[in-house]
Amino acid sequence: MSSKLDSKALNIVRLLNKPLHTPDRMWFEAMKILAAHARAILVIPDNSSGLVREVEHVIGAHAGKVAFLMPPSDTQVETRFDVMKEYRFEGIDMSQAWAEARDALRRVGVVLPDYDPTGGIIKCHPDGSLCEAKWAWNAKELVKLIATPDTGGSDAQQARKALSSMGLRFLR
Repeated sequence: MSSKLDSKALNIVRLLNKPLHTPDRMWFEAMKILAAHARAILVIPDNSSGLVREVEHVIGAHAGKVAFLMPPSDTQVETRFDVMKEYRFEGIDMSQAWAEARDALRRVGVVLPDYDPTGGIIKCHPDGSLCEAKWAWNAKELVKLIATPDTGGSDAQQARKALSSMGLRFLR
């Protein structure tokens, strides 16, 4: 990975590591501001009503920035020992959670693909349709997605000003 991509990725991580305190009554308006100024909108689908509402908004207003992250499953069972105990680590199968998220998002017109245990990144076209090809689930592809050239509308300072005007601030 180039140092330019490394630098962009690091700046993105720094911004993402600053939580935003948002009262319940203002979360949706804050999300709309952040989405308007975001370079990329990454969604890990679930079936909560709040996330479904957010997805409906970002697909309608910012589809070209949206990518859905399909988490991989790890169904391996691993046993480790120390001097006194045996520890058993069980992986997680994400297929049921993905199926529930697919059903919930289908109600607002988002048709996610079937689950693939290797995971993946599904990008949106500007018209809101999903790309047919799934990108590999790895850091390189994710950084490439986030570090793509800005197509306009992403400005962290403008987002901070708009959020501040609502009385919201990033926590340190």
